[in-house]
Amino acid sequence: MATDALFKYIEEQQAERPWDRVLDAGTGDHSLRWVQSLDTTGWTAVTVDATRTQEMLPKWEPLMRSSDQIVLGSWTDPNFLKGEQFDVVLVDYLIGAIDAFAPYFQNQIFARLRPHVKDTLYMIGLEPFPDRPTEPAHQLIVELAKTINACRLLAGERAYREFPASWAEYQLQQSGYVVEKTRHFGTIFRTRYLNSQVQGCFRTIDRLKEPEVARAMRGRVERIRDQLVPFANARQGIRLGSDYVITARLASGTNAQPEASS
Repeated sequence: MATDALFKYIEEQQAERPWDRVLDAGTGDHSLRWVQSLDTTGWTAVTVDATRTQEMLPKWEPLMRSSDQIVLGSWTDPNFLKGEQFDVVLVDYLIGAIDAFAPYFQNQIFARLRPHVKDTLYMIGLEPFPDRPTEPAHQLIVELAKTINACRLLAGERAYREFPASWAEYQLQQSGYVVEKTRHFGTIFRTRYLNSQVQGCFRTIDRLKEPEVARAMRGRVERIRDQLVPFANARQGIRLGSDYVITARLASGTNAQPEASS
């Protein structure tokens, strides 16, 4: 599923309500490009990755207003962005990335963001892949995902971990939100996705300390890629699983509470 279609759906949900101040709670070039295109009074884009900050700032600073900012920080810090509130908060694939940067914090993130939400929170997520798919193309996609995670672990990094929409809905409700709507979008994987995943994995493999392990993992990734190419190049692509968008607002009578002190 093209992320642009998910953003278009969010725009439809927002309808005529003003965007005003927007928080991109886990930013990247793609989400920030969309946020920057909106009619906002200002935006704040957050990343916990210092390297990503260094890569993004030179590209985005010429386009930024005085009310826009790219901020390096972690939501595990109770004082991060303390007192800041936003009319719209975007949680774009952040849940899946949390385990790589802030292990075991997934069930706290919505409560942590609540003091910053004035009106609406939009969450984009990916339903976890099935463990044992039966279709050959699906088996290869899952094998590639597992190999990428294995490479991250071998490189001393943590793997990403996706959560289903049902989990996110429950956590939102437990954290003082009302889930207004959840919509799933069937996911289609094509060559662009395949190439981006493979290149990212190769960069991880380059960080492996044992050359023989690196060679073996690179060979495995190349084999999976070569087997996936015909499926990815096919007109229908590879249809597996779904992305989802959850629209949530603060529950009636729920005010933003002060952030917990350390």
